[in-house]
Amino acid sequence: MAADIYPATGLDDDPQQESLLNVQLQSDGYYWHLYWYFESAKLPSNHELINLYEDNEIFGYELERLDARLKEAALDLQWRPDAWDVTIGWNGKDLCRETELKSRVRKHEMLSIIDHLLSLITYASARDLKLCVRGD
Repeated sequence: MAADIYPATGLDDDPQQESLLNVQLQSDGYYWHLYWYFESAKLPSNHELINLYEDNEIFGYELERLDARLKEAALDLQWRPDAWDVTIGWNGKDLCRETELKSRVRKHEMLSIIDHLLSLITYASARDLKLCVRGD
């Protein structure tokens, strides 16, 4: 499970070849930590902003909101330890502490992903492009 994120005029277009900023998010602690920031940037709709399974286009005010939320995520890292565990799901039908699946994330890697996403947003905004999300 992964989501490819790239600048383009729309999902029907190929990713901008000149951009080396394209990002791929995996179903790991980094994605699931950022998931709540992604969802808080979303305008009311029936879809997730950055989904590992579905496609989406992010532009306009929603892209501005995503930029602001990711900057908040970077600031929130100041109080985090150098590494921590993130719940990425549960093992089995029982949803409880004992069945949680955890993934270890590192602060410097999280900040790198956030910076990469912010650079991608800046790139797309400066060229009047959409941030396209392709889920598996």
